[in-house]
Amino acid sequence: MTRAQDDQPLRPARGDLRDSAARLLALATRMNQLRGADALCAFLVEAVQELCSPRRALLLLETPTGLQIAGAKMPRGESAPALLVAVTPWVQHARERGAAALYIGPPGAAPAGQRCCIVAPLIGPQATLGFLYCDIEGRMGRWSELERDNLALLATQAAMALANARLFNETQEALEQQKASADILRVISSSVADAQPVFDKILDSCKHLFGGDELDVLLVDEQGMLQVAAYEGKARDTIMATFPAPVAGSAPGRAITERRVAHYADVSNNPDTPPVLRRMGKVAGYHSVAFAPMLWEERGIGVVGVARSRGAFSDKELALLQTFADQAVIAIQNARLFKETKEALEQQTATSEVLKVIAQSPDDVRPVFDTIVRLARELGGSFAAMALLFDGGLVRGVASCGLSEELTKGFTSQDPWPATRATISGRVLLEQRTIIIDDLRHDLELERWPDNPSRRVIGVPLLRDGRAIGCLNLTWAESGPVSERLQVLLQTFAD
Repeated sequence: MTRAQDDQPLRPARGDLRDSAARLLALATRMNQLRGADALCAFLVEAVQELCSPRRALLLLETPTGLQIAGAKMPRGESAPALLVAVTPWVQHARERGAAALYIGPPGAAPAGQRCCIVAPLIGPQATLGFLYCDIEGRMGRWSELERDNLALLATQAAMALANARLFNETQEALEQQKASADILRVISSSVADAQPVFDKILDSCKHLFGGDELDVLLVDEQGMLQVAAYEGKARDTIMATFPAPVAGSAPGRAITERRVAHYADVSNNPDTPPVLRRMGKVAGYHSVAFAPMLWEERGIGVVGVARSRGAFSDKELALLQTFADQAVIAIQNARLFKETKEALEQQTATSEVLKVIAQSPDDVRPVFDTIVRLARELGGSFAAMALLFDGGLVRGVASCGLSEELTKGFTSQDPWPATRATISGRVLLEQRTIIIDDLRHDLELERWPDNPSRRVIGVPLLRDGRAIGCLNLTWAESGPVSERLQVLLQTFAD
């Protein structure tokens, strides 16, 4: 294809110079009333149609990955991508020239078999934003320089409008992001004791700003497994079935171990996508996924994840997602500090209450034991607490809380029984130390009571001169560890 030559027949002009100016002014007025980039792109293709009545028209925009078709007007059955490939040499020439130009081709063909096209660059304040392209069949003649100049003027107006639309969109996005961050901080300040409302607000913001389809907040538990703390999406049941999940080797775990956002831009086609994530992508129908790590003192404590059915996340979106993850950390630490402060105050109050009962009952230990087992059960969150005393190799119950009325009566009235390893109190007496069993089902030596719901137990010795003279027991219906804070409190009660 070649530049247009003067020996080609001209297409009949659409009006004179004054008419062209009027049409351009009318198009510019309508263009300036548009705000969104999508609406503007759709309008520009129609504007080329009104101005030049072409057979084909394209709006091409520059992107980091190359030229993209942002709008097209094509005859039925023809492909806009194929046309772009064919006219790329013309577009490249217009890019280098920095001005609109007429082209005719293919060279050597009869005039009726050629096409005449105009390529007009959209030159913005700092760079070329894209191109307007249009063509007509050779049998219709060729365009004049007036029509080339008209399209060039339209391209100039379009470049200004696109730059303004992008600035408007960026400003709107920045305001929305600032508002979302401010809303999350507001929830953090109003929900100091509970991070859950903050998690819910973060997922709501991610859904709005990123177009997320499946969103979650995952936390690392004490066993180093990822647990779902909050979730939003239609595939909730399917995704939840894959948790708890190990940190190592998992898609969200990668963000934690590498301490940076893990971005899977194309879940189905990326060979680095973990198999579980690829399967979930097919089931839930999402295209890209991003996980932002929640870090506290250089330790990964969880992630915020967003999956969506449309394209990859931008750098700005990934940075904002990390901001949301950082805010989730603030909420978690606030809740932790609040809980620890509350527990410390409760423990101080409980200790004071025990000391008060001791002062009021110098000749009777029963009120002291009753108070201790009640407070230990309340603060430990257990279903039962018991106090026992040792006499030689025998054990007897002195106080309990949480047992049935029948068991309570039998516990304190029965004769002393021998200390054996079949009971927690027996082990405390025999080993003279605190005994903790995280899961009673795994200890075959322990005696089984009928209908006993116990799964976890701790026995803390009452020491005098380094020798156990009794113990304080707490038991729970669920298995799991006993916190160091509770162990210290129980030892304080025992003392």
